[in-house]
Amino acid sequence: PTPAPTPASPPQAQHPSNSYPVHCGPRSGRFVNCMSEGCVKAAVGRAGYCIAHGGGKRCQQEGCSKSALGSTMFCSAHGGGKRCA
Repeated sequence: PTPAPTPASPPQAQHPSNSYPVHCGPRSGRFVNCMSEGCVKAAVGRAGYCIAHGGGKRCQQEGCSKSALGSTMFCSAHGGGKRCA
């Protein structure tokens, strides 16, 4: 008997605003490199860039360009991040 042919794998979906596969994300166990030329850090969020190059959430305090922490909208200097219970 001849073995049954293996089905072709379906094409991978692409993120609408970037050129990396949708399955790559923080919970998938895979990561995507930052899209900034020469950077090998992991991209954060859907922007496709690492924190140093503008990826992830930013502090909402006027004039602050640091990264927001956790589920808050502010950096540590402006009250963001987890608090003691």
